[in-house]
This record gives sequence, C-alpha cells and structure tokens, in this order.
Amino acid sequence: MYRSDLEFVSEFVYLGSLLSDHGGSENDIRRRIQIAKGAMTKLTRIWQNRKVFDTTKKRLVQTLVVSIFLYGSEAWTVRAAERKKKMPSKCGWCWRRMLRIPRTAKRTNISILEQLRISTRLSTLCYKNILSYFGRIARRLPINMDK
Repeated sequence: MYRSDLEFVSEFVYLGSLLSDHGGSENDIRRRIQIAKGAMTKLTRIWQNRKVFDTTKKRLVQTLVVSIFLYGSEAWTVRAAERKKKMPSKCGWCWRRMLRIPRTAKRTNISILEQLRISTRLSTLCYKNILSYFGRIARRLPINMDK
C-alpha cells in the first residue's frame, strides 16, 4: 500500500469512541451526551406514562441512558469545564424530563437528586471509571526504578 492511498482525517469513530487528532476527549463527551439524549427522547412515552412508578423510571434512566453516556469513559481526559458544566447539566436534563419538571421551574439539580435519592453524580461515576481503569493499568505494568 502506498502512502498516497491513505486518507488523513481529523476525527473518526473507533469501537464507539470518537478519536481526534488533537487528543482531547471534549468531542467524544459531546457525542456521548447527544447519543444519551437521543435515547432519553426515544423513551418519551414511558416518561409521560403516569402508571409507571418513578423508581422504575429511575432504573430505566440508569441502565439505558447513563450506561450509554459512560461507555468508553475510562479513556477520557475530563477537564474542569466539562466536569462542572456539561455533565451535571445534561444529567439534570434527563432527571427533569423523567419527572416532567419544566425548565422554568426554580429547582436545582441537587434538589432533584435528593428527591430521587441519588447519592452519586454522573461526573463522580465518570471519575470512578477513569481511576479504576488507571489502577488496572498501573497494577499490570512493572515499574523499573533502575532505568
């Protein structure tokens, strides 16, 4: 294969993760948020159904939406801006939609999490994944202090 046959791209999807030439995870996090948001909107009929209990809806969000967002989060480099703004706001959007709370209601994300009895935030789950993956990698690599 000749070098001229290869096509250079700035971003591509590999095993469900968006890889870019600048090496950051910001675009992959945005992409994951959009995929999770799409899954959330596909379940609109369930969120509007008053016969389904909130505990069941909460489990559906955690298994279907949060797991979609956290897929591949072990390899992310999460910056402070993403940790403080993007993750909590999108997770808050999911819980508000599930509980049918309008955007104009003066409710904080923390009060909604307390109402649902959720103790760990999405950014905390993301950090747990990153640190556990780092621990697995650190335990497998031998450290040679002589070199």
